[in-house]
Amino acid sequence: MKRPYLLTFILYREFVVYNLIFTVAAVPWLIRFGQHSYVTIGWIKIIGFALAATLYWFFRKNRLLFFQNFRLSPWQLLGIALVIDGLQTYVILLIVHLLLP
Repeated sequence: MKRPYLLTFILYREFVVYNLIFTVAAVPWLIRFGQHSYVTIGWIKIIGFALAATLYWFFRKNRLLFFQNFRLSPWQLLGIALVIDGLQTYVILLIVHLLLP
């Protein structure tokens, strides 16, 4: 595996998978309230991402040293995680939206 793919996989496993909980929690909200709930889901995701990032920063700060050894700053990691989480949310909500009648 190439280094960026391996680092992305490790970052996904370490951090982004926790945000999957907020995405799954948004699915019933989307089913119940339909297309008008995208703004609310967006806010839920932003608050959940900020909460997960804050908890990771304070309670797993030693894990950040692993990524810093690969010359990735915490801000770069946050940006990568935000992009991955955004894509993951978009794909899941798009699939749910297409499956709704």
